[in-house]
Amino acid sequence: MIIFRDRVTGEDHISDAYPHKIEFDGAIMSFKCRWGMFGDNEDIVLAGENASAEAEADDEASETKTRKIDLVHMFKLEELSFMSKKGFKEWLKEGIAEWSKIIKKQIEDSPDKEVDVDAKVKEWKGGLQSFAKMILSNWDNVMIFWDKAGDVDGSKVFYVGNETADTMYFVKALYVEDKQ
Repeated sequence: MIIFRDRVTGEDHISDAYPHKIEFDGAIMSFKCRWGMFGDNEDIVLAGENASAEAEADDEASETKTRKIDLVHMFKLEELSFMSKKGFKEWLKEGIAEWSKIIKKQIEDSPDKEVDVDAKVKEWKGGLQSFAKMILSNWDNVMIFWDKAGDVDGSKVFYVGNETADTMYFVKALYVEDKQ
């Protein structure tokens, strides 16, 4: 299992234990998610996992539950309500140079030495720009999250919901992969 940790805050944001895809020319990880009612002390049971008898007994308690996205609840993400469309564009513009350096180093450190590094970085930037266009065109259905550290320089997580799917998007370059 791989845990994706925010490069800035060190907080866990997501895990490959959840079904996901790599999209937008490798720039973005997308995870299907769902809305549900969750209590503050409630864990999510993964598909195939057996809930314990204790957990079933705990469900009987009169704990107040809140409507949340499962991945937001599981990784204790918090909504970032102050980012506007303009703020999103600025965040992207300010971050792309630094993130490109991270991508370039990852490509250079890969075992495949025949790769055109500059072409791969350009492809990644194109993917990130396509992602930004998708987010902006769906802005009315977008929610943005960050971790409890609340660091302005930390990773942002994007939720896009519509009648066909609920999906969370993570900019891959902003995460360190920890194999568990």
